[in-house]
Amino acid sequence: MKDKKYIIGMAIIVLSIIICFLNAYFLLFGFIFYCIGAVIVIVSGKKIKTKVLSLILPIVFLLVGYNLCDFFRPKRMPTTYIIPQNFNGKFRIVYGLPCGIVPAFENKRMILNIPADGILMVNSKNTSGVIDDEFYFVNENNIRTKIAVGESFQTKAKEKQFALMLNNGVFTKDSITQIYYEEFQIFNNDIVNWTVEEQEKHGNDLDSISERKISDCLNKP
Repeated sequence: MKDKKYIIGMAIIVLSIIICFLNAYFLLFGFIFYCIGAVIVIVSGKKIKTKVLSLILPIVFLLVGYNLCDFFRPKRMPTTYIIPQNFNGKFRIVYGLPCGIVPAFENKRMILNIPADGILMVNSKNTSGVIDDEFYFVNENNIRTKIAVGESFQTKAKEKQFALMLNNGVFTKDSITQIYYEEFQIFNNDIVNWTVEEQEKHGNDLDSISERKISDCLNKP
């Protein structure tokens, strides 16, 4: 005779594993479902060995699945951004420009030195995938200080200095030529007190500098 408690418990455990695998944001819900299913399996009539294997194997399958997905998931080039010590506000990396720099590499990481105007043009194309970015302030003695990486603007409530990736964008020169860029923001002490007007002016200035530098690059003989 089939053990209905065991079947129900295992069904809930399998559902919890599927939930966790499909979306990491649902780990808490998946854990709750797993605990419910585990309790039902434990009180079922199956042998102890069967119960133990039923509780352990789904977790093993989940961990193996996560590792396999991570292994085959595309990864973008690990990148280190070197930023002037007193830099405040946004900066952009503009990709695929013939007059752009050829990035240097250090310990298998691409090194991008951000200029004071916040616009760095590189000749390579941008890549997509799992992000591995690091940010450092550098002083006049070339000493680097690592900057925390924020997850959202709410990070400013915890950190006075942090870096935040904002978005990807496109400059369109004509119906054919499209220039891709990535935009970041450095929160460095007093920037958290900028007014809306100051933030808008900073954004407009960045747009003007970007357009001028891209135009000068594309129009070079």
